Amino acid sequence: MGFIARTMKFTLGGITGAAAGAAVAILVAPDSGPELQRKLRERIAAAKVAGLQAKADKEAELVQRFRMEVGDPSALQDVEAQSAGERAQAIAAAT
Repeated sequence: MGFIARTMKFTLGGITGAAAGAAVAILVAPDSGPELQRKLRERIAAAKVAGLQAKADKEAELVQRFRMEVGDPSALQDVEAQSAGERAQAIAAAT
């Protein structure tokens, strides 16, 4: 069997497999296209907010640890305030 014949068989098999996969996906899809897109957007926004919250929690923990290390309870207040403002803007933009 020649190279071209093998390549054609392989290509035909790939196209057939892709068509079968697309047909099964359409038949068993749980939601319509727009509904699925809306749900995905909501999940992505929730993940972004969760990531921002985790970042804020870690920053607060590190600031607190730094304050304990240096013995100054007012250390990094300007950084903390700036971080809170940036976090509020990012959350507003994500939702």
